[in-house]
Amino acid sequence: MVMQNIWAWVFGRPDDADDAYVQSAAEIKLIDYLVSLINRQDLIADELREREKITGVADAGKRQLAYAKLYFRLEKFLLANKPLVTKREFAGKQELRADVRQRGLVDGLSAPVKLIFAEETEQAAELYTYAFSEIVAYTRHNLGEAEVTSILAAATQGTLLHGAELQGNSLAIDTVTSAIGVAPLSEVTVAFKKVYRGFLERIAAILGEKAAVLAAKRAYDALVEHFDQGLVSLFLNVVPEGFLESEKLFALSREELEKRVLEATAALQKEKERVEHEVEERTRELKKAVEDLYASNQLLSQREQELSKANVELRELDKRKSEFLSIAAHQLRTPLSGFKWALDMLIKGEVGPVAIEQKVLLMKSYETNERLIRLVNEMLHATKIDSGMLLLRKSSTQLLDLLDSVLYEILPSASKAQVSIRFEERDDTLPPLMVDPEKMRAVFQNLLENAVKYSRPGGEVGIFASRTRDTVQFAIKDHGIGIPISEQAHIFTRFFRAENARKVDPNGTGLGLYIVKNVIEMHGGTIRLESREGEGTTIYFTLNV
Repeated sequence: MVMQNIWAWVFGRPDDADDAYVQSAAEIKLIDYLVSLINRQDLIADELREREKITGVADAGKRQLAYAKLYFRLEKFLLANKPLVTKREFAGKQELRADVRQRGLVDGLSAPVKLIFAEETEQAAELYTYAFSEIVAYTRHNLGEAEVTSILAAATQGTLLHGAELQGNSLAIDTVTSAIGVAPLSEVTVAFKKVYRGFLERIAAILGEKAAVLAAKRAYDALVEHFDQGLVSLFLNVVPEGFLESEKLFALSREELEKRVLEATAALQKEKERVEHEVEERTRELKKAVEDLYASNQLLSQREQELSKANVELRELDKRKSEFLSIAAHQLRTPLSGFKWALDMLIKGEVGPVAIEQKVLLMKSYETNERLIRLVNEMLHATKIDSGMLLLRKSSTQLLDLLDSVLYEILPSASKAQVSIRFEERDDTLPPLMVDPEKMRAVFQNLLENAVKYSRPGGEVGIFASRTRDTVQFAIKDHGIGIPISEQAHIFTRFFRAENARKVDPNGTGLGLYIVKNVIEMHGGTIRLESREGEGTTIYFTLNV
């Protein structure tokens, strides 16, 4: 087990400095293994620099915590990407960590890194103990040793932790390790939750609620700094009611939202497969009916009735599917908008000052939320297109001005991806057109974002804007991965994504180009593409003047 005075790495043991450097060799071996699984090491340049920086950290405790933090960054990258970016694909963090254990890379790791690979009950006990040391330190400093001893004795009475003592600020659980090792996770959580409640409520009674909240927040921040969201969420289970409620709400709401999106996606895929199977079945039956036409008029009539019934069922299924998408999207958009509002307030400091590290996490959450909002909007647009309810609100619009504003929004992300965007041809005499400006904005945004996303670092995206006597034509050209010839005929259909595109970005919806095509055609225009796999893609669309 990991439980062997683990928190010495927090408070430091100078006499064990040599051991710490020996352990660092195990961490280096672990990190090097993860790096070896990544083909595109240009995408982890920051992590590689961090690896070199950590080796120069003299303080053993800080060095070990830094390795734990770096592990989570590399793990997240491996799980978010697939071959060819990585050498192999992992179904989840448990499969990756099992692979690490199987290769013997856990042996010799220091406590904070070895904790990542521990069993859940052991992992929870260690996390609870680590965060608890912050609360003990705060209590001892503000209330004194006698108060700490009194609170601990009362809070552990009748629990798995009865008999555990303090060594410095750390709870020494060696004497109760055997009890914890065989107990279910729920009992371990209940025992630690009682201890946390005892200390926090005593601090609140003597020093006030703000002091107790501060103590709980220090414990929370100690984990957030070095561990991933999964371990931090595990810790929140022992924080008593009334403390860190916003942190709990954020974690639970995000998990619930992800769960709903996954459930909706799975249900949609299942429904799609069922409809396709129905179509295949009915098609085979119709073919047989046609072949038997001359043999039996009665059989033909029967098959026509079955086909009519099947078509009614398919229309009903399609209607139900569209209604499901619309309801799911509307239900998701409201809480997502709430999250956006709350995150924006936190980032701007409107509810209190936010540390830089916290602000970084909040901004990442804000970006994730924005992506989900866009996914929901795409689902709504696709549903409205299918049902014929997508309406155009036309006004006289200068498309070049509209394109310039979209470019202003996209250039930062293009720069981050090391992709340049420029006009190859720009006819500033293009006349204003009667179009729906919001929907045409979505067309430009989708085409430019795709061009950037599927370009390689150092690539270029070209924009062409020209006119003839009766039409204006726009083209977006990239030099990226291209589209296989066998898949080009399907590229504008709903939910379709080319195989090589799914490898670059596994999280796309396949709705963007479907919406683009329908918006252009609703304006009376045409759209087409030219593409060669591995060389790039150009998408053209024209509108009547």
